[in-house]
Amino acid sequence: MGNKPLNSMLQRCGALLAVIGIVGPVWAATSTGNLNVTATVANSCSISTTALDFSLVNIGSLTNEATAGEIEILCTATQSSTTVTIDGGQNESAGQRRMESAGNFMPYDIHTDAAHANNVASGGTVYSGSINAANTLSVSLYGQVPAGSYVAGSYNDVLTITLIY
Repeated sequence: MGNKPLNSMLQRCGALLAVIGIVGPVWAATSTGNLNVTATVANSCSISTTALDFSLVNIGSLTNEATAGEIEILCTATQSSTTVTIDGGQNESAGQRRMESAGNFMPYDIHTDAAHANNVASGGTVYSGSINAANTLSVSLYGQVPAGSYVAGSYNDVLTITLIY
């Protein structure tokens, strides 16, 4: 008979251990699969701004900007040729930007330099060139109100910034 009773006994012990969970079943198998993950980022640009705030204007003298304004542009893809322009605002008259308060107007100019040497005309370009993907482009602007007498009030205007890319 040899090893037949021993082999039979080992088989029964293996089966018993498998039933009670000590040894895993010999028939277990695994399968794998893939889960694809995708996303799309549209080729776009966004514009945000920091206002030009003249604060309190002293009549009779030129005023410097109370704070520099800023245009920030962020694009999702590199734009090799862009142009940024600013219109004349809601109260423009004969090419002069004007803020309004209760029917009264206060003229103002926008410049691309703190020395007020480079005036930006109505519809004028404040930036031309490339914009790198995912890097914010900042364009500083400076305002100036000409000397004059102005009626008391809270003056404002809204300018439209256009980005062509």
